[in-house]
Amino acid sequence: MITSEELKNHIDDLRFQGLSFQEIGDRVNLSRERVRQINGAKSLHSYGLWFGNDVIRRCGIDHKHLKNAINLLGIVPYRETKAKILFNMADYIMLVNHFSVSKTCRMCGSPLPPKKWIYCSRECAIEGNKYKHRSPDQRKKHSEYVKNWQRQNPEKAKEINDRSNDKRRAKKQGQSVKDIIK
Repeated sequence: MITSEELKNHIDDLRFQGLSFQEIGDRVNLSRERVRQINGAKSLHSYGLWFGNDVIRRCGIDHKHLKNAINLLGIVPYRETKAKILFNMADYIMLVNHFSVSKTCRMCGSPLPPKKWIYCSRECAIEGNKYKHRSPDQRKKHSEYVKNWQRQNPEKAKEINDRSNDKRRAKKQGQSVKDIIK
């Protein structure tokens, strides 16, 4: 028969592995509540483990941004289930620092308001999405996409090109664009 001290140590070991009270209870044939009582007031934080929801609440982000950051930073969660992600202390700190640093507008550099991820305002978003602010890789990819589209739709491409040339000519001659297009 197992002693209460051995049981407590076994529960502590399972909890350190990141198992929930229910999962531990299922393994040792106790109720979730009894496992919680035996574990006492210890939280996973006392084991140096943090839930993904702790990062989400602290940084004001959503699950999609957390998943993207995990992939970007190359973090392997301590334990991952369908509903929860557990991180060790070092990964938790890395994630919090990542979101603390990147909370500025890409265009103007001002702090982002809550629930804004890239740009602080509509004006910054419009400016930031202009072609001139794209990276060389994005420009190359866009150029390839356009060439592909032009090959697939030659009539529409010619029509658009003609309209564009008409606008350039009208601007050069100082005429109204509307007069030329009609």
